[in-house]
Amino acid sequence: MDIFWNILNILNIIFILFVVFFERKEDSQRMSWLLTLIFLPGVGMILYILLSGHFFTQKPQLKRINQYSSKLNEQFITKQLSFFQKEKESFNNKFFHDNHHLI
Repeated sequence: MDIFWNILNILNIIFILFVVFFERKEDSQRMSWLLTLIFLPGVGMILYILLSGHFFTQKPQLKRINQYSSKLNEQFITKQLSFFQKEKESFNNKFFHDNHHLI
């Protein structure tokens, strides 16, 4: 049973260090997580894993957002390129002809 408490304390210290050095939230939120981890070591770690947003919520959302935005960017760029390829002749502007490689 002593080994269990030692492992729990070591994990709790790791979580506390993580909150202190890597948590990017407001100070009040960090302090509340620290107090939760200090006064409720086992329960605090479980709550931190489930509710902090680092382990289950953030990565899938970011992955979906990146996929969606890259798809939108790709569609926009293709439309823009096709427009300029079709309308290239209608732009008789010297500025356009000098800088069309930048578009």
